[in-house]
Amino acid sequence: MELGEKLKDAREQSGLSLYDVQEKTKIQKRYLEAIEEGNFTILPGSFYTRAFIREFALVVGLNPDVLLEEHAADLPTTKEEDFERLSRVQKHSKPGNSSKNSAIFSVIPKILTAALIIGIIAVVWYFLQKEVDPENEGPVDETNEVEFERNAEALEEGNAQMNEDNANEDEPAPEEGVEEEPEEQSEPEEEPEPTTKLTLVDQDDSGTPSSVFEVTKPEELVIKVETENNSWLDIKNADGDVFYSKNFTKDDSPAEFELTEENEIILNIGRSVDITVTVNGVPIEYPFDETKAENYHQVVTLKVVE
Repeated sequence: MELGEKLKDAREQSGLSLYDVQEKTKIQKRYLEAIEEGNFTILPGSFYTRAFIREFALVVGLNPDVLLEEHAADLPTTKEEDFERLSRVQKHSKPGNSSKNSAIFSVIPKILTAALIIGIIAVVWYFLQKEVDPENEGPVDETNEVEFERNAEALEEGNAQMNEDNANEDEPAPEEGVEEEPEEQSEPEEEPEPTTKLTLVDQDDSGTPSSVFEVTKPEELVIKVETENNSWLDIKNADGDVFYSKNFTKDDSPAEFELTEENEIILNIGRSVDITVTVNGVPIEYPFDETKAENYHQVVTLKVVE
């Protein structure tokens, strides 16, 4: 199956129109149509061709890396664009720059030589001044200072010994025949078990892999979503009210959604292998192996029960 046909088939299975994909990726509809038809010549360049295909694949739940690798031979290369850029650079380069640079480099040694000579003259002048006008400083008698330091150290040692003796005298001696009671060791606090339980009640892989979990919740219901990559994420309730619907990136992670008032929540995940979802701290374990490409796109329904 051609690359464009795979994208179109995945889009139709996800229930998305080209207009929906345009809204989610911000790529013009005419470019999306060209990708599905395999007409890459009208796209603005090979770089944009690959970038557009990658965004298209993420929205419809396909692995863009696998898709681009499988159809690398069908995609335009960047050699021609690199050659055109090199030609433009060579046309606008000015040959006079080399002569100017040569003139500048020829002056630099002269400047360095002059600076070295000035530095030598300054050092010689400094030492001549020292010899002509030396500082007349008499010897310093350090005897009194050393004696003072020794007396201060002896005084500190005497005070420390006195404080130690006083502390020993004030400490009551243990009574004979009385054993000291060992200090009670506090038992480590046990972490409370999570009060929220997730129970898998249904699963279906006939189309887009989907699963249904019953959620036994306490007073509140908080969904936390985390990722280290880029994935499409859609969160809504049974009435179609949308709480989140766009590409979920590392910059958006982590994100929390307080949905205590909802009885049913539907998560449409473009790349489940890259997204971790927890309900009140309890992780959702996908019933289908999310590391396989056919299970990247998954739909998870959470039904709240008392």
